[in-house]
Amino acid sequence: TNETVIATLKSDKDIKVINNGYYRIDENGNVYDKDNNIIEGYTVDENGNVKDITGKIVDPFSYEFISNGEFTFEFVDKAGNSAYYH
Repeated sequence: TNETVIATLKSDKDIKVINNGYYRIDENGNVYDKDNNIIEGYTVDENGNVKDITGKIVDPFSYEFISNGEFTFEFVDKAGNSAYYH
């Protein structure tokens, strides 16, 4: 295809994707990365969606391919078990 392709990870378990836009939001609406650093330019809208500096919604469960390639989702569950999906 000559258009972008979006891969979406779906799970019936409570997991966190840790290598694709993982973030945490505090009570003041600050957005933090996996190393607990504030992500400058990221905002939270009235619906709770996190948006990047361009205003695009950040969804760690989706990956947009803009060219041929591969992507592996890395994630952890509540118990701290890690896994990946390629």
